[in-house]
Amino acid sequence: MPHVRPPMVLAICLATGFTPLLDQAVLNVAVPALRTDLAADQAQVQVQVQWILAAHSLSFEPGAGAGRAARGRARRGREW
Repeated sequence: MPHVRPPMVLAICLATGFTPLLDQAVLNVAVPALRTDLAADQAQVQVQVQWILAAHSLSFEPGAGAGRAARGRARRGREW
């Protein structure tokens, strides 16, 4: 296995952690445009926007869970 430099690993980890935060911020900026584009009354629009934000936020969790599972299996020395 080639030698991996710790600063490069740190940079990759920070970028990976920052990407979902940036993506969520972009979506929050787009919420006013979403509200105007959805053709429904105000109560329905609010519910639709909440569902969009929740679904978008939850879409990142399976990747995080898979990463934790892989790290746990790797620590124990198990093979897939």
